[in-house]
Amino acid sequence: MPDLLTELKDRVLYLTMNRPDKLNAMSAEMMGAMVDNLARAATNPEVGAVVLTGAGRGFCAGGDITAMRDRNEGTGAGAGTETTIEDRVASLRRGEEASLMLHQMPKVTIAAINGPAAGAGLSIAMACDIRIASDAARFGTAFAKVGFSGDYGGTWSLTRFTFWATLSRLKKRSESDSRIGSCRRSHSRTRCMRSRHESRMGRRSPTAT
Repeated sequence: MPDLLTELKDRVLYLTMNRPDKLNAMSAEMMGAMVDNLARAATNPEVGAVVLTGAGRGFCAGGDITAMRDRNEGTGAGAGTETTIEDRVASLRRGEEASLMLHQMPKVTIAAINGPAAGAGLSIAMACDIRIASDAARFGTAFAKVGFSGDYGGTWSLTRFTFWATLSRLKKRSESDSRIGSCRRSHSRTRCMRSRHESRMGRRSPTAT
């Protein structure tokens, strides 16, 4: 199965991150496919809105820390593949284009947050125009735990969409909280992907924007 599933229905493009065994941690395949699909959707008149969600019980756990460690230690799937710092920076920047597109594209973008969103997973959710969370959604920056600065636009979006006090607590303590003021509304997990607002916006866009 591909790491990103796509479905176009009622002028809504559904992008489902599909690594449920890893809480949909990002892979190069996933982010490359996301960037390509968002680029096409931006100019496709048949697409009025984009919904981003995750397969299984998670939205997105951010970067795949296990894969990063295996790559650095020369073990696992990354064994025998030499990459330069420049290659890694180029790959990261390529993936980060997804956040920019979700924020700037002339279509409505919706994050249907069906479970935990952490690190870069939180960042891409914050890049969307609208966030609809299930009662299973949990949020955390997670960057401090692995010694990373916030990427995928997370540092920029968190300062604009959450309260300063909550931001300070998340950044300093790497706490997880489902009440950081970042979502428009909350639903049960089963209703999260059945919201009438998505198809309505898909039909009316670009008028809706």
